[in-house]
Amino acid sequence: MRLPLFGVSNVLKKLSWTHLQNKKRLFCSIPKYNMSSSEVIEIDGSLLEGGGQILRNSFSLASLLGKNIHISKVRAGRDQPGLKKQHLCGIELVNRLYQGRLDGARLGSGDLQYQPFELNQKKGQYVVDTGTAGSITLLIQVSLPCLIFSVHPTALILRGGTNVIQSPQIDYLIEVFKPVVQKFGVDFSVEVEQRGFYPKGGGKVKLLVDVVKELKPINILERGNIISIESRAFVSGSVPISVAKRINDSAKKTLRKILGGLEVEFKMVEINETENSIGDGAWVIIIAKTDTGCIFAGGEVGQIGVTSEVVGEKAAMSLGKDLLEGGAVDEFLQDQLIIFMALAKGTSRIRVGELSLHTQTSIHFTQLLSGAKFTVEEAKKEEGLPSSKSHIITCEGIGYTNKHEVNRDPAYLETLEKESDLRIITRGKFDPKSKGGESSKSKGETNEPKTKE
Repeated sequence: MRLPLFGVSNVLKKLSWTHLQNKKRLFCSIPKYNMSSSEVIEIDGSLLEGGGQILRNSFSLASLLGKNIHISKVRAGRDQPGLKKQHLCGIELVNRLYQGRLDGARLGSGDLQYQPFELNQKKGQYVVDTGTAGSITLLIQVSLPCLIFSVHPTALILRGGTNVIQSPQIDYLIEVFKPVVQKFGVDFSVEVEQRGFYPKGGGKVKLLVDVVKELKPINILERGNIISIESRAFVSGSVPISVAKRINDSAKKTLRKILGGLEVEFKMVEINETENSIGDGAWVIIIAKTDTGCIFAGGEVGQIGVTSEVVGEKAAMSLGKDLLEGGAVDEFLQDQLIIFMALAKGTSRIRVGELSLHTQTSIHFTQLLSGAKFTVEEAKKEEGLPSSKSHIITCEGIGYTNKHEVNRDPAYLETLEKESDLRIITRGKFDPKSKGGESSKSKGETNEPKTKE
């Protein structure tokens, strides 16, 4: 469902954000509650993919459904287990929204207890600063399900990494995730003001999230025929535009090889983002669209020691794999839709390729916390595809309803920027003078972390 004339996209363009530097920044108080006063759901953070997704889904659902949770072995499946700064920022944002009791929230912690209370959404913007290159898209993942069921639209300023490895790039969120999740009735606007990379971060994204009364179910089952493919290669800082050209050439060559004689327009765009970035970077997103409205994407971020040709090849191989498997959503979208399917009113069905471990994990913990019922079955081979590894995920949603009197008054939206109650959640400091990252010169290489989210 789209907003009326005063919708999110129009209002976001009208809002002035320059005042934020001079605003008074306040913390909201967090009352104490007795964790032992009600049943606590035990969550083993080492199960299945054993990463940050368990944390994000659990906090979102616990907050909405009023469940007390204890998460042990946090991110035990990672080389560096326990909480990192981006995880702390995400769960603290949700905790502050719900005036919760949060124990164990510190760097490296492997044990958390969380008890939400009531949503206490005050007027003003939330500013969330990881102080690092922590993924901004993962901050959005943990907060979006809560924010859409708030009292009124919410404005956030998010600082961290916009294009980092082991998490969706901000371009993916805008080009793929957003148009698909809008089918549920979710509406939000994203403005990328500044790109940030590993290790300095410094990216800045403005997010305005509208509210809903309830979510609609979705059915995305028919992939259809590919009608367009576009590869967008970006560089910033001292990385020359020729790197973007090499990335695109490699991507096109690889994808043509994977897809064989497929006759489809392949557009290549090279973009220099230096004016909107902190430091050196090189990245690519390849977007494929079908005649049934499906959107797929493969992406890759440059790293030190990795050539431009390899960056393009990896992105193309990721997209090519999804296109051959016959799913109607790609590997990186399937797990992100699970929580919305569970909250929706009615039966949702999506066709995916191979069931990713992230998706299996999301289904497991979403069922545990929400009570929604999921089934997974193998799908019949789609005609014209050389392989068939697709599955149908069906969910009987719980029909979660916004408990609050929804306020979508355009006058309120216009006054968001004038409110003095600006709350900051930060775990580090950002130095605007820093250029961030190490020079990647002509190979399109950036210094990215090797650990997963």
